[in-house]
Amino acid sequence: VGEGVADAGRGVIGAAASGGTLGADGSTAAGISNAFTYTLRNAAGNISAVLTALANKSLVKVMSSPSLMVLDNHTAAIQVGTQQPVNTGTTISGTSNITTTNIQYKDTGVMLGVTPSVSAGDLVTLDIDQIVTDLGADSSSAATSGYPTFLQRQINSKVAVRSGETLVLGGLIKDSASSGKAGVPLLSSIPVVGALFGRHRNTADRTELLVILTPRVLRSDEDARAISRELRDRMQGLLQGGAALPAPARP
Repeated sequence: VGEGVADAGRGVIGAAASGGTLGADGSTAAGISNAFTYTLRNAAGNISAVLTALANKSLVKVMSSPSLMVLDNHTAAIQVGTQQPVNTGTTISGTSNITTTNIQYKDTGVMLGVTPSVSAGDLVTLDIDQIVTDLGADSSSAATSGYPTFLQRQINSKVAVRSGETLVLGGLIKDSASSGKAGVPLLSSIPVVGALFGRHRNTADRTELLVILTPRVLRSDEDARAISRELRDRMQGLLQGGAALPAPARP
């Protein structure tokens, strides 16, 4: 039931997907500052097309686009990423003075857990646990010391959406800033006139994590076969260099 996870500049998705119809679902994203939830009604194909177009322009990075099939009232989980080694300390043998480095591995990437509950009228209630973990900005220097930092963004929410409608969870915003100085060696360091031979550079980035979900209720063998065909076509498209986010078939 996962449609995708995207990292986008703030406002890009909202502006590009303004043609969809937004419907309040009465849900909340617990424990998230400035988070929002809204539903794109009958717009599953449109949002996929928007994400693909923006990804081609480097405005959006699609971090993961998993698909899960799960029974009603059961939990499905998927993880896409790598394990990063973390130095947790050293041990010195008392007799031979041999130093042993203790290493533990931390999961990074996208981890999605979802528990659906289907009600009358194909209304799907979703318990969502979404975690995205990346190496911190100073990972290059921390890697040499063995103590890297990690950036973790998490959504725990319970929402309700109709089968086939696309749900968007967002509001996890990351701000970063950097500054630097470049110029002609020696000349740029001369007092007063050195500014003529160098320049200061300040950059600021703001990215927002969006979680996009499209649940679909399968009530017959034909529905299951249709999903299987869609996944097979999707894999063939990836092998042939096709779009990373093809529009899902209508339920």
